[in-house]
Amino acid sequence: MRVVVAGWVGSTNLGDELAFAGLLRLLDGRGATVAAVSADPAATRRVHGVGAVRHDRPDHLSAAIGRADAMVFGGGGIVQDVTSPLNLPYHLSRIMLARMHRTPYAAIGLGVGGLDTRPGHWQVRHALRDAVGITVRDTASRDLLAKVGVPNAGVSSDLAFALEPPAGDPAADGDRLVVCLRPWSAQRSRRPAAARGDVTLPAQVDALARALDEASKATGLTVRFVALQADRDGPFHRRVAARMSQPVEFSTPGLDGILQEFTCARAVVTM
Repeated sequence: MRVVVAGWVGSTNLGDELAFAGLLRLLDGRGATVAAVSADPAATRRVHGVGAVRHDRPDHLSAAIGRADAMVFGGGGIVQDVTSPLNLPYHLSRIMLARMHRTPYAAIGLGVGGLDTRPGHWQVRHALRDAVGITVRDTASRDLLAKVGVPNAGVSSDLAFALEPPAGDPAADGDRLVVCLRPWSAQRSRRPAAARGDVTLPAQVDALARALDEASKATGLTVRFVALQADRDGPFHRRVAARMSQPVEFSTPGLDGILQEFTCARAVVTM
């Protein structure tokens, strides 16, 4: 069975890559041959060992979806219009192509929200009405879909939970307080969030630094900044660390090392 996966694959965001890796493990177990819609097809082929189609070539996308036996929309937090009004048309266009080719599609492991505009509600309701199945990763996503007129979503989990945990003893690497922060990208804009730079206010950075210092002192744990998206998280982590008094560590893992970072944490502070 040939399956096209239309999520957010091939970016520098390891969270999305983990979600795809989890989905790929599930599809492999069902004997599917997978091709992913990717922002970096060469990297997707190299890292995940699957076929890949350029995300910005509608003709290639249409051909791949037309040849497929099914399409999976997701996973991850791609059903939202809070970062840009262009986000939903960009992602949901893949569903429109599946409908055009009469290719069955399911939405799997979605995160939904923020979804704040009437046009956004209409687009989601219209796009998902013919899905053969819909699962979301939390109850808030399910409730929001029901609110906009998609009442049949089931709650599963984030697709990363389909991956096997790393082998070995987590305690062997010692206790740590793992921290993963993301710079604030301000209000809705036509520009992608990644293109807007870091507009986090100095007072916000100071508040984060004070809170992490207090947590480190209270627990006796070393703060270890782990970047899930190195080009955005890494510089912001160093900006916060520069305001801290407690010692810190930095890590920029690849996809093969990210789960180990969190397995070895006593506690995790996320964005």
